[in-house]
Amino acid sequence: MILLFPFIALKAQEQPATLKRNTVYFELFGQGVLYSLNYEYRITPQVSLRAGFTSWRINLISTRFNFTGFPIMLNFLSGKKNGHFEAGIGCIPATVTYIGDEYNPFIVLERKGSSTAIMGTATIGYRYQPAEGGIIFRAGLTPFIADEVRLSGGASVGIAF
Repeated sequence: MILLFPFIALKAQEQPATLKRNTVYFELFGQGVLYSLNYEYRITPQVSLRAGFTSWRINLISTRFNFTGFPIMLNFLSGKKNGHFEAGIGCIPATVTYIGDEYNPFIVLERKGSSTAIMGTATIGYRYQPAEGGIIFRAGLTPFIADEVRLSGGASVGIAF
């Protein structure tokens, strides 16, 4: 057994890079539907908690639609250098107001009304984030889960510090 010892190769496991704990970013589409501003705190090198805000209005000829939401996500990252696979799950508490003369197939409300709801959501995508901080970029699929599943996508740019 002692004769075999020189031939046994020992290899240390590579640990994921310890990323900066704080990230602030702007997301186009994604969990904010049109846009969102987000803050993310890294709990461990692989797990982060995200809180965001979005509020927007669309005015058409005879229709007004207001949306205010707060994306809340638990994200998991894997990767050893600057590129990371990102997967997350969360919810979006939101208030929706609709005033219009016609039925709109994109929202539940017909004619006029306001509703508060909590939608489920998820993220599957790619994140570029250097361990030493700086500019980050994210892109991925973001399904919404309410009465049915609607697939969307989004892209983000921000800074890690």
